[in-house]
Amino acid sequence: MARITRWISITERCAMLYRNIAFKDIDLLPSHHMYIYYLCNHPDGVSQDALAKKVYVNKSNVARSIKTLIDAGFVYREKNLDDKRAYKVYPTKKAFDTLPYIKETMGKFNEIITSGLNEEDKDKLNELLTIVANNASSYIDQHYEE
Repeated sequence: MARITRWISITERCAMLYRNIAFKDIDLLPSHHMYIYYLCNHPDGVSQDALAKKVYVNKSNVARSIKTLIDAGFVYREKNLDDKRAYKVYPTKKAFDTLPYIKETMGKFNEIITSGLNEEDKDKLNELLTIVANNASSYIDQHYEE
């Protein structure tokens, strides 16, 4: 039996270590790049609950991460006009200014982990991992509510 999740886990732990080094100088924790990436692509604001669902992180971790990102100047939050009990999170100029560096850094890591693969293999790997990720997210969406 293939141990696919083992290899995915090892790759993600290595990616976390890589991001820890790469993002240290910009005051960004290794798991926070995904929030900046998502928020910069949704500049009109996102509720913390929606953000938790989109990045597959529990609500309490999102709340802690958003607090850290606010303190570091990457995001801000305001009361949600549609739901006064909730907040919407928005990217700051610092987040937009940092996004190209995040993309470049993640692109470099993609090059590192796919070295030795030809373009056809990279495309096939991307296609297969997309299917795997979609299967995982579909299962979680159907079976877990926080």
